[in-house]
Amino acid sequence: MSFQHGSMGKAEAIGIIFSTTMVRIFLSNPVYLLATVGEIAWIVSFLGGILGILAFYGFLYVYKRIPEDLFDMAKNLLGLGSARFIAVFCIGVFVLNAVLLFRQFTENTLLTSLPNTDFQIVSLAYAVCIAIMVYIGIEGIGRSMYIIIPFGVAGLGAVLLMLYPFYCVYNLTPWRGYGLLTAAKSVVLASGYNVGILALFAMASSFPNSRTLQAAAIFGLGGSSLVKGTSLLVYTLVYGVQVGQEKVLPFFEMARLVHLSRYLQRIESLFIILWVIAGVIAIAVSVYAALFMLCKLLDLPAMRPMVPLTMLLILGLASLPKDIISAISMDNYLCSSLFAGAVYGISAVLLIALWVKALRKRRGRRCTSG
Repeated sequence: MSFQHGSMGKAEAIGIIFSTTMVRIFLSNPVYLLATVGEIAWIVSFLGGILGILAFYGFLYVYKRIPEDLFDMAKNLLGLGSARFIAVFCIGVFVLNAVLLFRQFTENTLLTSLPNTDFQIVSLAYAVCIAIMVYIGIEGIGRSMYIIIPFGVAGLGAVLLMLYPFYCVYNLTPWRGYGLLTAAKSVVLASGYNVGILALFAMASSFPNSRTLQAAAIFGLGGSSLVKGTSLLVYTLVYGVQVGQEKVLPFFEMARLVHLSRYLQRIESLFIILWVIAGVIAIAVSVYAALFMLCKLLDLPAMRPMVPLTMLLILGLASLPKDIISAISMDNYLCSSLFAGAVYGISAVLLIALWVKALRKRRGRRCTSG
């Protein structure tokens, strides 16, 4: 399997970006955001998605003029040395994202459904599933997620609607939360959760045109932002800020509240399957993007031989945090710093380089004509 793929359509693009940006709704990140800004957290989540879309459009502006993937685009605008630096930086971001997601999903699986199972066994099972997904290829991953999206969103929406009897509007007051300044700073944190958009930057040349990427920004990133913001809104309505901060898995706790009848209970077990699938796909996309950039950096013809070694590396790195609390804290810290900087910084650097290059061309033409 070569890392140079044929054209992927809108379905794959939407599936890839939706899976990588929505997945943290099943983890503890919404609780951290709620504890940081208070009752206004759901608005901050929406605004973080909007800023992520703006960063995506910044990259799209450059892509329309230089229709290449991130590495070749950076080499064209900044030179080979800078392109290599960006590639190494992105590989680090993808690996860190995969490692942190891997550790959290593994721990959460033990916590919710397999409390008596050894951690290493669950980790190995996750690693094998992710390796299989990477072997299948990015087209298969994107199409699989695109098929799953309607069922997942429908199930999630059904849970949010069935929680209507627990809604308490007073839980949204005071509407400013812990202050508008704190909320404005936390918008950066919320946009760091959208670090998955870098995967589309890295593989941009695999898509036929800018309209495909534009559809991914609107429907993929926009849809995931809508789902995350709405879920956090309902979570705040149901639990409030004080009680909501005590939960570890907000969506799992909301699903546990749903009571259909005496014969149909514990529907949260169905959603465990959903978020395990979503987690495996999101981690597989990050691993694939890291290997894609590595192949571009080292000019390698194929990535399949590196998949087993990469999964062993991720398996080892995921075991380094001493407990799940350390992994959650590290994830939130990196989302608010490194990941958010990657989302904004790469688009900003490419835009500035494009404008500088265009300005030099104009000056050169004036000198020639003069």
